[in-house]
Amino acid sequence: MIIVIMAGGTGTRFWPYSTQKEPKQFLPILSDEPLLIDTCRRVKNIAGKNPILIVVSEIQREILEQILEKYVDLNVEVLYEPILKDTAPCIALTSAYVAKKYSEDEVMVFLPSDHYIGNVNRFLQILEKAEELAREGNIVTIGIPISKPETGFGYIQRGDVVDRTDISIYKVKCFVEKPNYVTAIEYLKSGEYFWNAGIYLFSPKTISAEIEKYEPELYESLYTIKNSIDTHDFYRVLCDEFEKMKNISFDYAIMEKTTAPVYVLEGDFIWNDIGNWDAIFHLLKNSSIDNVTSGNNVFYDARNNLVINKSNKLISLVGTSGLFVIETDKVVLVGSLDRAQDVKNLVKMLENNGMDKYL
Repeated sequence: MIIVIMAGGTGTRFWPYSTQKEPKQFLPILSDEPLLIDTCRRVKNIAGKNPILIVVSEIQREILEQILEKYVDLNVEVLYEPILKDTAPCIALTSAYVAKKYSEDEVMVFLPSDHYIGNVNRFLQILEKAEELAREGNIVTIGIPISKPETGFGYIQRGDVVDRTDISIYKVKCFVEKPNYVTAIEYLKSGEYFWNAGIYLFSPKTISAEIEKYEPELYESLYTIKNSIDTHDFYRVLCDEFEKMKNISFDYAIMEKTTAPVYVLEGDFIWNDIGNWDAIFHLLKNSSIDNVTSGNNVFYDARNNLVINKSNKLISLVGTSGLFVIETDKVVLVGSLDRAQDVKNLVKMLENNGMDKYL
């Protein structure tokens, strides 16, 4: 299958460590290598001889090229979006490219660039099973078992059981947007829902038909881009078509509307979307430590805090619990771990107030 890694996000919930010039997927957050490189290494063995396709925005070209120079062992190819947009344009562009360069029937798997997978062998086993279903012309996704009421994720409601022999497979009843807390509790209690990990498998032929049905303007752009590939007008056409495209997510554009058969495989591997500072805290916290810390920090009677110190200063906490403290050369961010999702709203406020120099 063709591995596609969507790496064009801005990582606003990881500000100020993640910035517009260096978003989180290009940073070494969980290891010595950037999250994007971790993702590439995880799937390179199932890519076969095909290069891994990385899709990023043109504004991220410089930072990505600097990173890839250090990892020449990886067989990758990069598609650059001329304008930063959401996942529906990303998937349309990639589908056009794969249809032209490979085949309309080749299976693509779209993966986020910044997830943590704890049991890689099981993850790859599930991907290979999902590929079998996608080769039959189906849309396939992977759902993560719910462990708590989470308002930061989309959800998948599962329907009839297809198979439970080794990997649990269900028909999808519906996709739903991020719920409020009360609704998230109801989803957890019902036992009928998965978290939506944003992982999809399908062929260009299958998804193009859905895009044509539900987003005809996006389909016209897909068709035009496909016909311009390998011509001298390609980049001009790509820029023109991206300018026309709505800034819309793939879930909202297609998955919440489609009536085509969609299958969800239970992702019973260890997973975290590394979406905010609270996610980092829970990934790195264990019973043997009081606080999760990086840099020059000291604590007195302080527990269950996350402190990331990228400056030369000493950070000291006294009598605190449940805080995240992030320090860079330009910014000090302090917040409550249970409000970590709101960092993105703070970033929007800074943008609206013309404080881009801090972003």
